[in-house]
Amino acid sequence: MVQNSNRVAVVIPHWSCKLSSSLDYSLQLCYSVLGKHPIFYLTKKSEDVHLLDQYRDRIEFLQVDDTCLDSNDSYNKFLMSPEFYRLFERFEYILIYQLDVVVFEDRLLEWCDKGYDYVGPPMFQGDEPHSVLWQAGNGGFSLRKVSSFLELLTSRKVFKKFEQFRQLRAELGLLYLVTLRIMLQFSNSWLTGYFPGLFRVLYIKTSRCIHEDGYFAFFAEFFIEKWAMPTAEESASFAYDRCPRTAHAINGFKTPFGCHAWEKFDKAFVEGLLKDSQKTITAVSVSKP
Repeated sequence: MVQNSNRVAVVIPHWSCKLSSSLDYSLQLCYSVLGKHPIFYLTKKSEDVHLLDQYRDRIEFLQVDDTCLDSNDSYNKFLMSPEFYRLFERFEYILIYQLDVVVFEDRLLEWCDKGYDYVGPPMFQGDEPHSVLWQAGNGGFSLRKVSSFLELLTSRKVFKKFEQFRQLRAELGLLYLVTLRIMLQFSNSWLTGYFPGLFRVLYIKTSRCIHEDGYFAFFAEFFIEKWAMPTAEESASFAYDRCPRTAHAINGFKTPFGCHAWEKFDKAFVEGLLKDSQKTITAVSVSKP
């Protein structure tokens, strides 16, 4: 039975309703494991949602302008806009669940109770076995506090946080770091109100491949007074992404809530976790109404 609470909703953003067997499996798993929460399938207006009629008893379909989801860049821009979060303003949290995600058990409310503004799997630099833990906040499977994201994306303030600035790395882009440093120097100026929007535009326009999660993971804290995220180590208990074996060791060899890009980085390893959690690829069945 679907909970009527406005605490949290699961949002599945996908450009198409024609799914491969792998994408359909991810959707089935979401439906099976997280079905007691409101689930929204967000797709383009041009898509035929009747192709997924077997899910309509527990999944609500939302359709937006095709330009919001017609490429990876447009998707990332959309998730960096207040318009996206206003679609779910009645909820305290949303869980972004891309269709390359698997979940092992329903721990959604447990993570909501932690009170973070943004939670995503750990990011690593390099490949296993020589990967280096970097930062929390991968966006493909991520929990987001709607009010905080709306506050951030409409912010007209810049906060002096030089300690956090010193922790940023050149790999993020020297242009962004120089621009942010200048902003921090003038954070008491009348120009401050223009800086957050200008920085987002700079980030969007100059990124070779825009990654919305990078903005929220690394730069959000400079444009909102309080921005709470778990440590990179704690985020491993939320989910894995790149370097799942390393993340599993960091997590004390315990099964996390979910895993993003599970087929891309180490499918065999994640299949073992699915088997251990009694969620095999053939175990989920969805009956048509």
